[in-house]
Amino acid sequence: MDIVLDTTCLHKDFFLKRRDLQELCTHAAKNGHVVYLPWVVMEEMKKHYREELESIQAQGDRNIKDWLQLTGEVNANHITSEKIRKYCREYSKKLKSRIRELGMTVLPMPEDSIQLIAEKAVNRKKPFEENGAGCPDALIWCSILQLAKRFSEKDRIPHSGIIFITNNHTDFCVSKKKRELHEDLKADLDDIYVDTNIVQVVADLGAASASILKYTTAFLSKAIKTHIAGAAFMQSSLISEIKDRLLKDLPFTACEYGELGFPACFESITIDSIYEDYTFEAEEVEVLGKEEIAIRFNVSVTCLFDMFIAKSEYYTSFEEDGPSVYDYDWNDHYVAAQDEKEVWFTVDLITDAHLSAIQHFEVDINETKNEELLPRSRSLDL
Repeated sequence: MDIVLDTTCLHKDFFLKRRDLQELCTHAAKNGHVVYLPWVVMEEMKKHYREELESIQAQGDRNIKDWLQLTGEVNANHITSEKIRKYCREYSKKLKSRIRELGMTVLPMPEDSIQLIAEKAVNRKKPFEENGAGCPDALIWCSILQLAKRFSEKDRIPHSGIIFITNNHTDFCVSKKKRELHEDLKADLDDIYVDTNIVQVVADLGAASASILKYTTAFLSKAIKTHIAGAAFMQSSLISEIKDRLLKDLPFTACEYGELGFPACFESITIDSIYEDYTFEAEEVEVLGKEEIAIRFNVSVTCLFDMFIAKSEYYTSFEEDGPSVYDYDWNDHYVAAQDEKEVWFTVDLITDAHLSAIQHFEVDINETKNEELLPRSRSLDL
């Protein structure tokens, strides 16, 4: 993920000390993202720094003039133009040093951008304004286009993109409420065969950090899902704990015939035991926080069921392929029988970040998956 900063998100933070900027750079570095400061933004910061010093100097001149009018005393303004030039030179060095400290990368002015900028200026296309202003914004946009070329359709990097942080909705976005790229800018992406969704516009540094977290969470969820689908994970302590829980929780569980695909004449169905011939499918992974991960498994296992069947139903419906009866005279009306069947269950659990300990566990019959199974009942030799 590439994060590009506009001048508007750094308003008067001349030495890049804002906490939200430091947090953004920290999050980016930890998760392999890059924070870019376009060259033109750096130059604008220098310009704004100089203008701020000149404003203070001008204010000093006004204060000295007011002092003279009130007291008759003449004073000199110690903020001279020479001092301003000196501090501007020092600021340039300090800014570059701070950029390195934060791990940001200066995005150079794009090559071969003069023609595009000229076309946009002549035709008043965004980010140019109707009055023709907007050259710095156009340079920033051309820098973004240079980055975006890496995401062309033929070479697109999955699950990645560009976050552009700008509060300048007038020149870059559809509107203040709809922070999507302006159609003129989307057309520029189309011209270089880049999906327009690659560039996401956010208004401030905090929103960028949230986007990084969302992206990181999605990427981490996919990585975890890939990991738990591997053979090595099937030998892990978490899988062993899931099996132990199933062995403990499933026996004596009451079931409905419809959940399992049994005939309606099977009554009072309960699970007697399970055979431990498990099949695991990871269906969903969600990172809940730094220390919690929610995982949904579909788990199939062969179960031995106890059930009762009315004698009238048993003797008229089952001959050779029916369930195994272990008591033909359970009472005057029912026989007691057993049958085995492969059954799918849904296991929802919450585990720690190391996938080593279960913090929450639920298991339910997965009726949808069971409907996909062909009838698999078979007689038992008891």
